[in-house]
Amino acid sequence: MTIRVTSNVSKQDIEEIYEMLTAAEKEATERGCKYSFVDTFSFQAPEFYVKHGYQEVFTLENYPYKGKRHYYVKKLIRSAGD
Repeated sequence: MTIRVTSNVSKQDIEEIYEMLTAAEKEATERGCKYSFVDTFSFQAPEFYVKHGYQEVFTLENYPYKGKRHYYVKKLIRSAGD
């Protein structure tokens, strides 16, 4: 699933985006997925994902030229051994 957001967002838009993200995570959980993976650029919303439980796993520096591309993961289902 891909969620694209325009650059001009309001507080209400952010709340709606969070609701979409939550719905996508719920659907993934119901389908047996254990993790959610997202990526974003430094000029977009890296703090949004951290705020909602995602952990950064790596960053591409100078991507594509001087920005950064961040990759995040969130555990959706606890494994039997956790």
